Amino acid sequence: MLDKKALERELLSMLVSSLHMRLVISEDHISGACLLLVASLEDLKLDVPKAEEFLAYYVAHALVDRCLPAGKNH
Repeated sequence: MLDKKALERELLSMLVSSLHMRLVISEDHISGACLLLVASLEDLKLDVPKAEEFLAYYVAHALVDRCLPAGKNH
């Protein structure tokens, strides 16, 4: 999903937030997915040069939407 257009990335962010608010996915699910993406970031950047920027966008939105706890270390 990192290689999609801005509208699609925004819709994905909204979907994750909505699923979190409905208790379908937890903070642990979201943080685990973020950690997996960070771990494969160098490989992702080969196909999506802006992967780091896009991942930062998702993480920022997850923090603002309270899907990820601020200051929590994993």
